Amino acid sequence: MPMGLKHTDEARARISAAARGAGKGGFNVRVHCARCGQKMSPANLAHHRRACTEREIYQRLFLKRAVTARQVKELRIRLRLAYGVTLQEYASLFDQQGGVCAICKGKPDIWNTLAVDHCHVTGRIRGLLCNKCNSILGLAKDQPGLLVKACRYLQTGLEGADPDTG
Repeated sequence: MPMGLKHTDEARARISAAARGAGKGGFNVRVHCARCGQKMSPANLAHHRRACTEREIYQRLFLKRAVTARQVKELRIRLRLAYGVTLQEYASLFDQQGGVCAICKGKPDIWNTLAVDHCHVTGRIRGLLCNKCNSILGLAKDQPGLLVKACRYLQTGLEGADPDTG
């Protein structure tokens, strides 16, 4: 084997050992996360930064101070599997709507989140809804005609009353 290759392999081994903070002649490199100040090896920094960012998003979305990594992971998986969106895309939609339901403009309480409303035919995401508004659409089977009939029915009982206060 040529001498240059041996030296390159040896150098690679030293560099990777140094990055892991172990090995003969290696040195223990520690970096700080800019978000939380936690110390870690450079190899773990990229993964930690993503986790830190996701934890911050989760806290902002759900108004919770103490958030476990498991809660963030479960939400990320649920969003990806059910709707094909990332936590960052959900947060972006949340911000576009001002953190309120797309229909009633109500804010979710600390125990609930805004549900991802999507078309069951096309799979296209329409917006984020509170549990009550999402249930209304679900019970109406996403049929606008049925909702219009329900509105007419409600208005017949409101003769002389303010239709918005119903």
